[in-house]
Amino acid sequence: MSSQTDNSESMDDTLRQRLKRWRGYARSSGLRFWLTLAGLAFLRSLLILPFAVQMWVGRVMGWLTWRFAAKPRRIVRRNIDAYFSDLSEAQRCELEKRSFMSLGMTITEVPYTWWTPHEKLLRRYSITGLEHIAAARAQGHGVLLLSFHFTTVESCGFVMCHQFPDLIVVYRPYRKNPLADEFTRRSRSRVVKELIDRQDLRRVARRLRQKEVVFFAGDLIVRRGKRCIELPFFGVPTLFHSGAIDLSAMTGARIVPYIPQRLPGGRYKIEILPAMEGIPSGDRVADQKRINDLLEEYIRRDPSQYLWTRDRLA
Repeated sequence: MSSQTDNSESMDDTLRQRLKRWRGYARSSGLRFWLTLAGLAFLRSLLILPFAVQMWVGRVMGWLTWRFAAKPRRIVRRNIDAYFSDLSEAQRCELEKRSFMSLGMTITEVPYTWWTPHEKLLRRYSITGLEHIAAARAQGHGVLLLSFHFTTVESCGFVMCHQFPDLIVVYRPYRKNPLADEFTRRSRSRVVKELIDRQDLRRVARRLRQKEVVFFAGDLIVRRGKRCIELPFFGVPTLFHSGAIDLSAMTGARIVPYIPQRLPGGRYKIEILPAMEGIPSGDRVADQKRINDLLEEYIRRDPSQYLWTRDRLA
C-alpha cells in the first residue's frame, strides 16, 4: 500500500511539474503554444484513421502550404530554379508542388512513428545494411551515421532508433517553440541512448572517441565561417558544413551514410551504406565533395523527397 501511495505521489509531482512548465510555455510563447497544442492533438487523433487516409491528409496539408504559404514557397522555388535549371518551367512547377506534398506527408508520418507499436511499424519500414555499422565498430572505430535532410529522415530515424537502441542522436532544439521541443525530445528519448545539442560538438567528439554510433546530419545549412566549404551542388556553388569531415579527422570515426526513402504503397526503406573508405584523406574539400556527390545521387532518384524549404542560397 505504501509503495502504491509513493508511486501515486510521484506521478502527481511529475504531472504538476509538467503543468507548471506548460504554463510557462503559454506565457512565453502565447498563441504559438496553443496552436502547437491543438496541432499535436489533431495529429494524435489521425491515428484512428487508416494509414492511407493519414497520408492523404498529409498531402492535402502540403498542398495547402504550397498554395498559401508565400515565404516557404519562394524558398523552394528559388532552390529548384537554381539546382534544376535543366528542367522546363512546367517540370519545375510540378516538382515544387510535389515537394510540398512530400513535406506534408512528413507531418503525418512523424506522429505515426511516435505513437504506433514498433512491431506494426516494421511491417512498413525495412532496414538494410546494419552490418556496415557492426563492421566499423568491430575494427575499433566510432561511427558517424551520416544522414541528410530528406523528408523521411525523422520518421525513418525513429524506426532506426528502435532497431538500434544504442544510437546517439545529434539534434537541433526548437528554441522558439518549447512545447514542440519537449514533445520531440521526449519522443526521441524513448528510443535513443542519448540526445546531444548540435552546437555541442565537443561532446559529440567525446562519444565518437568512446566508439559510439552517432546520428549526424551531413548537409547542415551554414553561413561563411570556420566550418564551411563551398562546393558545386547540382552545378551551383553552395556552402556546406564540414562537421562530419572534421569529426572524423579528430576522432578516427568511420562515416557510414544513411539513406531513408519513401516507396510506393505506403512502405519505407532505410538503406545503410558501407563506410566511406579513405575519409578522412587530409583533403577536406575532396572529402566533402565525395559526400556531396553521394547526396546528389540519391536526391536525383526523387528530388521531391528532399527538404527544399531550407534556404541554401541565402
